[in-house]
Amino acid sequence: MALPEKIQQQRNELVQQVIKDIQSGKPFFWDSGYISKRPRNLLKSLQGKDQYYNGINNIRLILAAKHFGFEDSRWTTFKQAQELGAKIQKGAKGIHIEYWQYAKPIMEINPNTKKKEQVYVIDEETGKKVPAYVKLDYPIVKNYVVFNASQVEGIEKEELKNITKLSQNKSLSR
Repeated sequence: MALPEKIQQQRNELVQQVIKDIQSGKPFFWDSGYISKRPRNLLKSLQGKDQYYNGINNIRLILAAKHFGFEDSRWTTFKQAQELGAKIQKGAKGIHIEYWQYAKPIMEINPNTKKKEQVYVIDEETGKKVPAYVKLDYPIVKNYVVFNASQVEGIEKEELKNITKLSQNKSLSR
């Protein structure tokens, strides 16, 4: 299955940026001592859960954080920021990420309300009611734009750990 043209173009741009950095002798984040938390979803982190970005999104967001000097590891869409009552700073530039959907929810019309509603089934292992999904023959690839939490007004800054302070702590040294 070929990638959608827009997704392939964004991947090509990422590869070209990496090639340009290599040719100019610019060290990658793993060569430069750049240390940060893995990129994660802002909304989930504020709910006390961590949902990390994986694969190409992980690489793309780490490189963007280093390039733009973002120290916050959290990222959010415009819509998620609105849900939080926060606001993206004027002029902020977002980063494109990919979302691959391999299943879709099973929906049926409720005879009482005449509206489409999610179908639920009982999970045999847990005995709990869970949403029912059907596997797609081909995944759906979606494109989203995310903003670093440091570009968002109305949220608390992420608490960062200082590596030099940690290494000086006697309880952590050997």
